[in-house]
Amino acid sequence: MTLKQALQCPYLDEVDEITKIRWLSELDGQLWADVFQSHEYNYGETVVAEMPVYTESTDEDTVLLAPPPYDGIYDAYLAMRVDLLNRDTTRYNNSMTVYTDALSAFSGWYNRTHMPKQPAKMIF
Repeated sequence: MTLKQALQCPYLDEVDEITKIRWLSELDGQLWADVFQSHEYNYGETVVAEMPVYTESTDEDTVLLAPPPYDGIYDAYLAMRVDLLNRDTTRYNNSMTVYTDALSAFSGWYNRTHMPKQPAKMIF
C-alpha cells in the first residue's frame, strides 16, 4: 500500500492530511522499531535501514512497510485514531480490536518468516 492509497479512505475526510500522514509515520515507526529491527532480513528483501518518517513533502507513491495482505493494518489504525479523536468510545473499542487483530496477524507472519536477530557472542 502506498501513502496515497492509505490517505484515500473516505472515513478519514474529517481529518487533515498532515495529521493522517503523521499517524501513518507513527505506525510505520512502531512497526520498524518493534517488528523489523528484531529480525534478520530475508535474502533479496529490501532493507529498511532507518525508521521511516513521513511528512507532507514525502512522495505519495512511497510504499508503507506492511505488505499485502497485511496492509489493512493502516486502514484499521487510521480508523482507530479518528474514533479516538472524535471521543466515540464504542467505535474506538471496535476499531481498536480490528487494529490489534491486524497487528497481531502481521507480527505473527513476520515472526514466522524472519529469523530473530541473535545477540552478539563473545568468544574467549
